[in-house]
Amino acid sequence: MGQTVPSARRDSVAGAIASIVIAVSILSAGDAIIKLVGANYLVWQLFVLRSLFLIPVYAVLIQLRKRRYDYKQMLEPWVLLRSLLLVLMWLLYYVAIQNVELSLAAAAYYTAPLMITMWSTRIAGERVGRLTLLGVCFGFTGALIMLKPTSVEWSPYLILPFITAWLYAAAMITTRLHCIEKDPVLLALALNLTFIVVGLVGTVAGAPFADVTFDSGTAKFLIGQWSSLSLGDLGVILLLSAVMIFGSIFGAMAYQLGSPPLVATFDYTYLVCAVLWGWLFFNERPDWLSTIGMLMVLVGGVVAIQAQKRQPSISH
Repeated sequence: MGQTVPSARRDSVAGAIASIVIAVSILSAGDAIIKLVGANYLVWQLFVLRSLFLIPVYAVLIQLRKRRYDYKQMLEPWVLLRSLLLVLMWLLYYVAIQNVELSLAAAAYYTAPLMITMWSTRIAGERVGRLTLLGVCFGFTGALIMLKPTSVEWSPYLILPFITAWLYAAAMITTRLHCIEKDPVLLALALNLTFIVVGLVGTVAGAPFADVTFDSGTAKFLIGQWSSLSLGDLGVILLLSAVMIFGSIFGAMAYQLGSPPLVATFDYTYLVCAVLWGWLFFNERPDWLSTIGMLMVLVGGVVAIQAQKRQPSISH
């Protein structure tokens, strides 16, 4: 007869899975909202207003924690680099989902864990096992299938989610190497301040072209004047802020309750959610080739994560 798993351990595993599924459901819904309403706003306006709602929340968290913070750390080069990488990542991803199916953009973006797996093995001094390498190659092959480079329907916007995946991986490696001792709340505050600064710079840079008429939806998303906001618009911005807050909270809870490989595996639930929101809100139905590619990315990611979990570290 096998050993009985203690109930506390079962609860932590169940809690971790539930937390990450809730987190990715919320965050994927937020991306669907951006895709749905993005044509009504400048992306810079979304950046600034969403973060303006978030900063008071972080200010309250700082007060509740009753810790002394060295705010000059937010101006340190590695912290600034991390923030800029993440802001650029979100910018390109938002542009991408305005032009390609949400599920395809999500699947391309989720090659990031494959990149992190490969990069972190070099940084942490861990062996890259054959099964890990197989999972990574399998996932990237699926990504190439999704791109359909020989298809007449190929869009250059499909490249953007892969760039966002690289940017996210770079930001996470930067965090691990150079920001690991920084307080998470301080990093979050630095990120949102960067969103505001970049949003204001983008607004000012595009102001001289505000009267130019653009046919491209992407140009309208990037260049122009801020939209006047009704109560409904403010509600949308507030909802997007809530998405960031609760998505971050449940994501953090998941990694506190369960092991990183377990949480990272169920993080791929985002792909299922993206397909669901795309079908419900935009009547998007990926073709069979895209579906095969997405499944390959999912399987490759799970295999790589689980295989790397079993790899011993190299002794130094």
